[in-house]
Amino acid sequence: MGIKFREHSDPSYVGRTKENASAHATIAIAANFNSAGEKLTKKLVEEQGNIYIPIDISKGLTINDELVQFIIKRLNSATKGNLLDSTITLNIAGNGIYTLKNQYTQEQLDLYTLNILSEVLTNPNIRIEVSLLRTGGQTGLDESGAKAGLKLGIDTLIVCPKGWKYRDLSGTDIEDEVKFKNRFI
Repeated sequence: MGIKFREHSDPSYVGRTKENASAHATIAIAANFNSAGEKLTKKLVEEQGNIYIPIDISKGLTINDELVQFIIKRLNSATKGNLLDSTITLNIAGNGIYTLKNQYTQEQLDLYTLNILSEVLTNPNIRIEVSLLRTGGQTGLDESGAKAGLKLGIDTLIVCPKGWKYRDLSGTDIEDEVKFKNRFI
């Protein structure tokens, strides 16, 4: 178990987003669902016939039973009723830290994502098991998803754009493999 990294052949964010959207289900955590990245993620998940689960954090990092049960219901539906195979792949997506400027820190997002995934995946109502957690490895919620997968002992795959591109807090694209990977150590 652990994190595996893969550089996509596409230098834009589109190629890796499409690949990650091929997961059985995508949990999209965002304060702004109208960003280009969030619109693209939803479109690509739905085009592939997969489950899209939006979590709105615009009013706070709240976890309650209603939210947990909503996520569980959507994840359980990812098996399409096939109880013989209840393992799924799960993509964690959402706003980058640059989109959430001054609203949340990376550390707050890391803790929130870990807590929500832990509550969902250990709940007695969950009927699926996550065999692989995917993310695009961007700052913000992608990064939080990968860190949560690692802490929860779920095999995690980060597929990033060619050049190991990611955006920092200022919204500047950085292309550096070592800096990209060091965020997850």
